[in-house]
Amino acid sequence: MINNTYSWLDEPIATKTSILRGLKKIGQQMNADEDVLFLTLSSHGNENIIQLANPPLAMENLDAAWLREALDASGIRWRVIVVSACYSGSFIDELASPTTVVITASAADKASFGCTNTAEMTYFGQAFFAESLRGNTSFESAFKDARLRVNERESAMGFEPSEPQMVIGSLMETALPAFEQVLFDKTRPPVASIIDSDSIAINIVEDSASGQPVANTAITAN
Repeated sequence: MINNTYSWLDEPIATKTSILRGLKKIGQQMNADEDVLFLTLSSHGNENIIQLANPPLAMENLDAAWLREALDASGIRWRVIVVSACYSGSFIDELASPTTVVITASAADKASFGCTNTAEMTYFGQAFFAESLRGNTSFESAFKDARLRVNERESAMGFEPSEPQMVIGSLMETALPAFEQVLFDKTRPPVASIIDSDSIAINIVEDSASGQPVANTAITAN
């Protein structure tokens, strides 16, 4: 789902209604005991808020409490959620659960950088999706690598560190290695080719090995 005036005829718009309906539809198609949702959100943000602006349409912003309620209502149990926005660490408390991984581009009280209408990815998006996932076989190792890359870039440009965050739920700590083995080990060649495209956030999970499908969606706003 993309909020951009140039893609209205080609891509679905991200609203609270479309996001909720999309999550519920995905939840109906998933095996709640085995399948994992990979959800990415990238936009401008503030504390507990992701912006859903799409002028001239008037939209409500997406808040952390609402997103948690929507995820719970979908029946999706296992979740990996990446939030790339300023102050995105403020989403952690609401989204965290024993069966969830939450990755954010910044701490709760920090800005993140690179979110412009001309950029293909934010600094964190570039570091995590386009670079660190290339050579790592776990979300945690990719996150640590991305955090170093982001810190180096921000330091070189004189920006205050954004301090990306990652929280892994207690039950997910046990289940995540099996998910990662399916996602990374068995799909490494497809993932490498997908990373070179512009649709990594959407497609990287769709190529998981057969037998353990992974539901996935991505939401961006410019």
